[in-house]
Amino acid sequence: MFDRVARRYDFLNRILSLGQDRRWRRRAAASLANAGALRVLDLATGTGDQLLALVGAGAIIRGAVAVDLSEAMLARARHKAARKGIDTPVVWCRGDAGAMPVADGSCDGVTAAFGVRNMSDLAAVLGEAFRVLKPGGRLIILELTAPQNAILRYLHRLYCRWIVPVTGAILAGDYRAYLYLHKSIQRFPDPPTFCATMKTAGFVDTRVQPLFFGAATVFEGQRPNAGQEANNNASADTPSAQARSTLAE
Repeated sequence: MFDRVARRYDFLNRILSLGQDRRWRRRAAASLANAGALRVLDLATGTGDQLLALVGAGAIIRGAVAVDLSEAMLARARHKAARKGIDTPVVWCRGDAGAMPVADGSCDGVTAAFGVRNMSDLAAVLGEAFRVLKPGGRLIILELTAPQNAILRYLHRLYCRWIVPVTGAILAGDYRAYLYLHKSIQRFPDPPTFCATMKTAGFVDTRVQPLFFGAATVFEGQRPNAGQEANNNASADTPSAQARSTLAE
C-alpha cells in the first residue's frame, strides 16, 4: 500500500493536514535538537521528513539509521536528502521496526512520525526502541490521534472517514489507502493509554503534547540512566534483545 502512494505521499500530507504536518514535525524535532551530537534511529521513516526536520532544527547528527518497510518510500527519502544537500551520514534501511538491525544501547534518540499506529505489536516496537537507546536516550513519537473533546472527535471522525479517502482518490488515485488512514487512527490507543504502554516498556519521564486540538500528539519518553536502571533491575527485568549490527561510525 505505501509503495502505491509514495509518489504523492508528501503532497497529500500537506493537503490533508491543512498544512500543519511540517509544523508538527518541527515541534517533535525540537525535543532533540539541542541534545548535542547524536546517533539517531528513525522508525517508519517514509520519505525521510522527520529526520530532515531534525537536521533542519539544527541537530548535530553523527550517524543515523532510517528504517521503513516500503522501498518506494526509502527511494524518495534518499532522493530528497540528496536534493537538499543533506550531508548527515544516513543508512536508509528496509526493515521491520519490531526487529531492528541496530545494536543494543547504540542510539541517543529514536524518532518516529506518523508510522507507529500502523504497527501491529506496539509493545514489541517500544521494547526495540528501549533496547537500542543508550541510558538517558530519548524516544520521540509524533502520531495522528483522535481529539479527546467529544465534539471535535466527532468532526475529526467525519473528516477522516469521508473527506480524507475521497481526496486521496482524487489526488492520488487510491481511495482504499486513505480509508485505511482513518481506520488506523481509530485503532491507535488514546494518548493516556499509549503513554502507559511506554511506561510498561520501561520508559520514564514520559510526556504527552497534543497538537492542533489533539489531531496529532507528540509522545516523549526516556530510557532511565544507569543509576535508575540499576534500581529498576533489582525488581524487574528490562527489555533486551540480541544486537544485530551497529550504527556506522
